[in-house]
Amino acid sequence: MTASTIRPQAQPAPRRPAPAPRVPSRSFAVYYGQASLEKLRSYRMVALQPAHYSPEDILWLRAQGVTVLAYLSVGEDPSPERCVWSRRTRNAEWGTWYVKVGHAAWTARLYAAADEYLGHFSGLLLDTLDGATLFPSDRSPLLRIVRNLRRRHPQAYLLANRGFDLLPELGQFVDGVLIESFTTSWLDGYRKLRQHELAFTGEMLRRIRTQQLDVFALDYALTDQQRRAALVRARSLGVSTFVGVRELNTI
Repeated sequence: MTASTIRPQAQPAPRRPAPAPRVPSRSFAVYYGQASLEKLRSYRMVALQPAHYSPEDILWLRAQGVTVLAYLSVGEDPSPERCVWSRRTRNAEWGTWYVKVGHAAWTARLYAAADEYLGHFSGLLLDTLDGATLFPSDRSPLLRIVRNLRRRHPQAYLLANRGFDLLPELGQFVDGVLIESFTTSWLDGYRKLRQHELAFTGEMLRRIRTQQLDVFALDYALTDQQRRAALVRARSLGVSTFVGVRELNTI
């Protein structure tokens, strides 16, 4: 075959153009909606619902310089039907089942989900860690689960949502803590926290920082006044906060 007869093979078009080197300008977001990839790429770290995005979407965001966390509920199950690991009570606010955290089938389910997500996500947002408040016997299995997740995925970024009853032990296994409802809340209507509640989240901030962990805040607002209160307090304390609505479906 002569050089004149050689034809270059056609190359498949990339799904998206290769990203130029960039540094995301915003710090942190928790978004449980769908799509909005172009908005999400402006954040340094985002927590998403895994079912709402393809592995290609997640890898594309990571190529933009974004740390992308998969939501993982540790202490509650959103399944509509009661399962072998379910307790008899439910979380009335969300309709989820409280689980027997140490149940072998539940822990196997969690580890399998984490293994799948971390094939393309950067890390995990570990939610519903506050079960030890309602069920003190869950404290040890909750800590064991987080410890095992760290052992299984030493390079993953693990962000705990609250879980204050698990401190200080929890700090050995996670990279950071998210203080949900740091300044404002949707409970009892959207509102700024009362003085004793603000004092509590301020004390949790201090404790988390003593362990040299990353700390983020998550606040809720419907009005500009509520949003401003959350942003001003977070800025004064040097905390990055994301302000959304209860469903966290806006960004």
